[in-house]
Formats: sequence, C-alpha cells, structure tokens
Amino acid sequence: MGKEQKNFKKWDTHHHINPPFYEAYAKKNGYGNVYGLPHPKWSPDLMLHWMDEANIERAVMSISTPGIHFGNDAESREMSRKCNHYMADLIKKYPNRLGAFATLPLPDTDGAVKELRYALDTLKLDGIGLLSNFNHHYFGDVRFEPVWQEANDRKAIVYVHPTRPKESIPQQLLNYTYYLKMDTAKTIISFMKSGYHLKYPHIKFVLSHGGGVLPKVMKSALQALKKEDPSIEESFEVWRKQLFADTALVSYPDVMLPEIINFFGANHVIFGTDLCWGADKYKYFIQQFSETDISMEMFEKIYLKNVNALFRGENVPYIPTKVKLHATAHEPSVTNYHLHIHPKNIIALAAKKYNGEIKMDHLNTEIKPAHANAMISFDIPEVWKLSRSERREILMQYNLNISKMKQESAINVKVLAAIDLEDPEHSINEITHCLNVLKMDGICLYVSVTGKSYHDMFDDRLLMKLAQIDVPVVIHPKASDAFPVLELAYYETLAYILCLIYSDKLAHLKQVNYIPTHTDDLLEFLGRAVNSMHYVNPKTDKPRIGKIIWELLIMKREVVYEYLKELDVY
Repeated sequence: MGKEQKNFKKWDTHHHINPPFYEAYAKKNGYGNVYGLPHPKWSPDLMLHWMDEANIERAVMSISTPGIHFGNDAESREMSRKCNHYMADLIKKYPNRLGAFATLPLPDTDGAVKELRYALDTLKLDGIGLLSNFNHHYFGDVRFEPVWQEANDRKAIVYVHPTRPKESIPQQLLNYTYYLKMDTAKTIISFMKSGYHLKYPHIKFVLSHGGGVLPKVMKSALQALKKEDPSIEESFEVWRKQLFADTALVSYPDVMLPEIINFFGANHVIFGTDLCWGADKYKYFIQQFSETDISMEMFEKIYLKNVNALFRGENVPYIPTKVKLHATAHEPSVTNYHLHIHPKNIIALAAKKYNGEIKMDHLNTEIKPAHANAMISFDIPEVWKLSRSERREILMQYNLNISKMKQESAINVKVLAAIDLEDPEHSINEITHCLNVLKMDGICLYVSVTGKSYHDMFDDRLLMKLAQIDVPVVIHPKASDAFPVLELAYYETLAYILCLIYSDKLAHLKQVNYIPTHTDDLLEFLGRAVNSMHYVNPKTDKPRIGKIIWELLIMKREVVYEYLKELDVY
C-alpha cells in the first residue's frame, strides 16, 4: 500500500467487539466456536492498537454472529442491555474514537422495541446492528414490523451482518464464502417483498461485506418480484439511496469491489475491516482496496466522507458509477446451452404422475427455426417431487422422445440427456445408453445439494462416469421455479460447484466440461473468495501451507479463480 493510502484517515463501520462476558455467554449457549472459528482475542487496548495501525480515526462497534438470542427472551434482553451499556461506557471513555450499533434481543419484538428506544434515545448510540435472520425469520417477517416503525420514526441507521441460514452446509469456509453472503441479500429482498421499503422509507441500511451478493442477484430478484408488484423496479430506484455497503473482506480490485461500487454508487460505499474477527486479514484487504482502479477522490469518499455524511443524517444521493472491471480470460460460447423443450406426451405423463397442475408458461413443445444451434434440455420442476421410480420413468421417456424429435427435425439442434444426481446407479447406466445408443450430444445433470451433508452429496462412481465422457455437462437446479435469493434452491448449480471445490475435487472439475446454469454470474463475482477454499483441508478446516507457498507465493497463481473464469455460465 502506497504512502498516500496510509495517510488516509478512516472510519470503520464493520468493527466487532468480543468482551469476556459476551464470549462466556455465547460459549454457555453452545458456541465454543462460531461456525468453526475460535472466538477472537479482543480488548479495548487491542482495538485501539488495531485502529492506530490502520489510521482508523473512528470505529463503530457491534456484536457479530451468532448474536445474543439463544431461545430465552429474558436472558437475551439482559445481554442486549449489558452489551449496549458496555459500548456506551467505552464511547464515554473514548468519545472521539468510538461509536456503536446497538444490539437488540430479536426475535423478541417487544424486547427489541424497548431496547431500540433506550439505546437510541437514552444511550445515544449511532444506530442498531441486526443479523440477517433471527431464528431463520427475515426482515420482511410481519413480526418485525414494530421494530421497523420505531427505526423509521428515528430515521435510524441499521447495520446488517449476515448469519447462517437454515439451509446452509456445516462447513465454516463454505458458509462464509457463499451462504452468509447470500443471506444479506436474502433479508433485503424479503424486506422489499413485504413492501416495507415503501412503508418505512427513512431507514438507512448499512450492508456488511459489500451487501453480500446483492449486486449480482438484484436483477433476478426484481424480475421475480415484478410478478407481484409491477412497479418494483421503479420503487427500488427511489429506495436505493437508503442502501450503503461496507468493504469488509470484499476489497478484491478486479471484479468484486468494482461491482459493489458500481451497484451501490460512489457515495454509498464505506470502509470496513471486520475487526476483531478479521485481525489476520484486514491489512491484506486494505492493500487489495488500494489497488482498485478508482480516483484518489473516491478513496477519500469511501474511507471517510461517505460515512460522515451518513452519520450526519444527510440525504446522500445515489450516484451511478462505472468502475472498470478487469477483463475476463474467457469469452462465452455462442451456443445456447439453456433451452428447454418437452414433447407433449412427456408433459402429459408428468401431469398424470404429479396429479396436479404443471406450470406451462416455460414449456416449449416443438423445435423451431429460432432454436437452431441450441442444446435442448428438460425442465419440469414438479417431476422432482415424485418418487424415484416415477422420476426414472419420466426421464427415460424424455430422453427417448427428445432424441427422436432431434432425428426427425430439419433444424440443426443438439439434445442433452436428463440425468438425476441423486439416483447415481441408474444415472450411470442412463448416461451410457443416451450417449451410445440414443446418440445424444451431452448431459444435463439435475442437482439438489443445499442442506445435505457432504457424505450424501456426491457419488464417486457417478463423478467418475462424468469424467470419462467427452461431452458438455450442463448443471441445472431441480427447483428452477424457486424464487431467486429467497429460496437458495434456485442457485443449486452454484452450490454444486462450490461444494466440489470444498470437497477437494478440483481435479474432477477440470476433467469435466461443466456448464452451470442459474448462477447470476456469481461464480466470477465470488471467484477470488472461493479460491481460498482450495487451500483449506476439507477434513480439518486448516490451511494447506504447502499449496499456498507453491501456488500463491511462488507460482503467483490463484488456481481456482483462474479456472472459474473460464467456465461457460448461463
């Protein structure tokens, strides 16, 4: 980091504390560690030391995940008050160095409203700090509306930190890299879906870790929300001036940080370190941030000016920004790998087996001239709710009938065999039959992995079979009708790729011509963060120092990141 960067004064809004009484409380309630990580060392003196090292003029303290509510409302209220008093006392001791986001005992709404009033009106804290979900209830939940009313009346700042969703996988690094990042976006979409962004328009949200994946998934979410609210895009453009994002642990200068700045705008990105949890990483991310292709004026805004305006209560405008992304290494193929066509008899068979309504709006039944050069595949989400034997029958009939349609068509198309990840023994045989007998052109692998254990996720025999065939393997979520963001099943193909990486199956990924669908470009967006998974032992969660030294320090290569940039993604 250059000298000029070091001289910037900074305000840090992503700054956690871990006082001994809180750590003891978390451990008493089953959090001896937090999602695989030990509780970090922290003290007021250590906090001030970190601040001085990074030239942080002021830090806004908060309590991080797992929060304070572990099922007992009375205990949670007591701990909330204790944390808020503790932070208020530190502010009195260091008034020019510290601020605080109050912690609330949600999902205890009555207790949260009382504590919000006390923390903001009596203790005069800077805002409130909330987790992205409380017992898996998100911001749009009707039970939280009294909190939004109080926050809106005060034009409060609400700092949002992710926590683990119900559907996540018990691996700490994958949770941080994917599921926690998704959860911040999920709770904001939930807030909008409930119409609260219109009803309570004066709350300013500070979204930690760059808003998670919000910059990439908002487009899909808005398209889905339009079915209920045709004016949602227009109302979001008005409301987005209430959204801010911090830079904590996301300051990669090539894709992630530019995307975050471009989405939130030059005036709405603020600096964050993730201290005390990020004590071993914050200097690295400050250095990464310094390499972003932005002006010195924008550095100054992000470090200090934007947050000053936010805390003064100014109406900070949203200013569209275009920070250049580094060029990717791969140009997407001109082939359309994501086209669904279903013979009419297959739709009839599925409807009969399902014994219910089959959604027809996306079901093509004929090959048309516009489909030339496409790869045709199956997509009837209702089929995956049937028994295994019923699914087998429908998929086998689909493969047979779609291959006949191709042979009889005068239009140049290719067809993908429908293969079920969760039925490995049958799928292995079906792959052989489809490629060797039916002469199909590739595979469409239908996946559902979120919430499953690693032992149940992959069958090595099926993975070996996929590695032996030299054809495209399109990955498709079974729940393709799921709501983007609000239902993680929509992004199952992304989870499939991430789980293979975390399971140390990078060699397999390189052997198979995987083409993921329904990713919203999140593979590249998360690429640098995902890269770190390759260097962690999946059995011990400990870094593999030898690989780090060789690949990162000697070869100067980020192996997974470079691989992910080369994928065809739809």
